[in-house]
Amino acid sequence: MIHPVPDASTASCATDLNTAYNYLNTLPADIILNAPLLFGHNLVLTPHTYLIGPAITLTDTLYLDAQGSPNAVFVFKLNGALSTPPVRTAVIATSALIFTLEATTFGII
Repeated sequence: MIHPVPDASTASCATDLNTAYNYLNTLPADIILNAPLLFGHNLVLTPHTYLIGPAITLTDTLYLDAQGSPNAVFVFKLNGALSTPPVRTAVIATSALIFTLEATTFGII
């Protein structure tokens, strides 16, 4: 249901969203990706919290390998713009039963 006028459910949603955003913001980066121009190009990533500094473009296929974990979590902290040209692919690999992709950005998507 669309809520064109804020009500109790939209206020609750805003609170939940703010809580999630604040939590993701406090996660330390496990891996810093220093070559964002190569974001894609059949890059294989495993579950971690990634920090990506400048603006990036998903240039080809990106593989997110859950390594068979049903609880795999990939967090991407972007400090720039994210661009995804047409016909680019993110592939979820190795049987993740539940897949969670979280991204926080401090730029333009």
